[in-house]
Amino acid sequence: MPMIFVISLITLIHCMMNKTVHELQDQFRQLRLSETAEELPQLLREAEKASWTYLEFLVSITRYELAKREAKSLEKNEMGTLPFREVVR
Repeated sequence: MPMIFVISLITLIHCMMNKTVHELQDQFRQLRLSETAEELPQLLREAEKASWTYLEFLVSITRYELAKREAKSLEKNEMGTLPFREVVR
């Protein structure tokens, strides 16, 4: 197999994978899973590196999204407990 063909094939596969990842990110955003959408490329790299099962991957992305939502919720609650100062003009 000529080397140029192998490189072209690898490039094509990489482009297809990037397109698929972008499509998945868009779908996660439509499902209002924006934190997961942003982190998806990193989560996929971790899954591939560690040879996660499908179940392990699903558990990982759901835990990630829930943790981010919890952090945002806590942040909003903390903002709500700041002392209120009335601005007099």
